[in-house]
Amino acid sequence: MSRYPLIFIFLTILPFTLLSQSKLPCVVSGRVTDAQTSAPVEYANIVLRDTIAHTMVTGVVSDSNGYFKMKDVPYGTFYLEYSFIGYEKQRTRT
Repeated sequence: MSRYPLIFIFLTILPFTLLSQSKLPCVVSGRVTDAQTSAPVEYANIVLRDTIAHTMVTGVVSDSNGYFKMKDVPYGTFYLEYSFIGYEKQRTRT
């Protein structure tokens, strides 16, 4: 009789474990701002790069308020590169 609670717990946890490991495309979004003035950086280039091969996965340009959104990003480990004329290129691990 003690086996049934264990099986029940396993069967209720299993679907959540499988869902949490799904490799569906994701969305990466954010805002590029000046570190000193906190003003948005308009039309900055944002590139998503693979951490192992250092290849470009996708890239976008920020809008007039500094916001950007990358859709359909594959599962993996990446870093973001931000660049704009007059600013030093920055990298952020995602």
